[in-house]
Amino acid sequence: MKYFITGFPGTGKSTVAKAFREKGYTVYDVDREKALTWWINKKTGEIVAGECVGARDFYENHDFNWNREYLKELLDNNLNKPIFILGITSNQTVDLDLFTKTFLLRAKKELLRQRMMDRKAVDPTKQDEDVDYGFSWHKSFDEEMLKHGAIPIDASLSLQEVVSAIEKHLDWYSK
Repeated sequence: MKYFITGFPGTGKSTVAKAFREKGYTVYDVDREKALTWWINKKTGEIVAGECVGARDFYENHDFNWNREYLKELLDNNLNKPIFILGITSNQTVDLDLFTKTFLLRAKKELLRQRMMDRKAVDPTKQDEDVDYGFSWHKSFDEEMLKHGAIPIDASLSLQEVVSAIEKHLDWYSK
């Protein structure tokens, strides 16, 4: 029972991760599990040390990939209980076969932009252009994930409703 929850920035992946963790599930957030992901220079293929600087030129020249071997290790070490991996990576579609089900958190651009601007207020290093840059791939990202069989979840719902919507699709869950 291996579940992947993804979505465009601002859909609430980290918030959902926290909610599932509080329910006692094993949860890994790709933004917080350092050995699971890394930034890779698109031209050289070299792993970039440190954190993303958050500027558009950085995003254009780097991919945020997960380490397939470490991902497999995390999943294999949790065979007898449900495990949730939450996040978004540049190479996630090549590893969807590792998961029982994939969920796609979705919301309208206006709501996502508002959530991202709220984050910007907390992190003044983010610029409006950095927030807007991602929307160039928002629609194609959602379409790609749906094409790969992701189950769409309306991220504009309350947190409790989002968690409940995901739980209804879990193979072992009954309420």
